Amino acid sequence: MTEDPRPTHPDRLGLAAPGPFDGALFSVRVAVPGPPAAEYRPAAGPIGGRV
Repeated sequence: MTEDPRPTHPDRLGLAAPGPFDGALFSVRVAVPGPPAAEYRPAAGPIGGRV
C-alpha cells in the first residue's frame, strides 16, 4: 500500500498545517508538564471540554 502524500483528512491537514488556534494549543500543551494538567482537569472536565 502506498500512502497518499496529499492530506485527505481534516485531522491530517491540521497536523500538517496547524491553524493559529491549533498551533497555540499545541504549544501550550507541550510547554505545560503533566502534573499541572491533572490539576486543571477537574475544573475543565474531560480533555477538550473547554475548547
